[in-house]
Amino acid sequence: MHVAYVRLNALEEHTEALGSLLSEEERARARTFRFEKDRRRFVVSRGVLRRLLAAYSSLPPEDIRLTCGPFGKPECVPSPAGGGFGLQFNLSHSHELVAYAFAADRKVGIDIEATNRGESLDGLLSLVFSAEEQAVLAQTPCHQRPLAQLDGWVRKEAYLKGVGIGLLQSLTTFRVPLGPLNGPAPVRSVNEEKPCSWWLYPVDPMEGYATALAVEGEPPVRVSRLDGASLWDRLI
Repeated sequence: MHVAYVRLNALEEHTEALGSLLSEEERARARTFRFEKDRRRFVVSRGVLRRLLAAYSSLPPEDIRLTCGPFGKPECVPSPAGGGFGLQFNLSHSHELVAYAFAADRKVGIDIEATNRGESLDGLLSLVFSAEEQAVLAQTPCHQRPLAQLDGWVRKEAYLKGVGIGLLQSLTTFRVPLGPLNGPAPVRSVNEEKPCSWWLYPVDPMEGYATALAVEGEPPVRVSRLDGASLWDRLI
């Protein structure tokens, strides 16, 4: 299991080269963005994704076939040569940062949000958190509550992105831990005590961001962070 963070503005000068790796469908989608910064972020994030996927397969990045699941989750289409078989991935953007997660033969979801997003979840508590989670938040010290809410939000988003149904499932139908994670923690249905086959794993966040990683299947899973020269060599 690998997690990687990439600052999109750091690769701005490589936008054209990374864009050349995209499929016609991806290029068409890029042209639909109204603002240039959003178009650039999409192009760079998809080009980087293709570079990273190529490092896991025998295929050139431009030959990797990507598709979307029924509810928009990006997926890798297995090739006749075997590239991409068993590889699961997910990605999440917040401002100029994108987080990627890669796993072998396990579904995975990842979500990031800037901690200084300037928005409060106070008015959305009943839509985001179950009654039990709201009770936990009410007992959380006031100065810790905004971060606890944000942690809960990204953990729920990571799970739903991993499952691949997005917000079609109500956020209040399942529970996540709201405190620090010291190890794998289960996602639980509000109506059942047993885990629903998905676990949340602690990951090293980037400064100024909250990050959550959700993985299908029983622990243990070893989570490693791609970083440094070994990562950049794959991107440029």
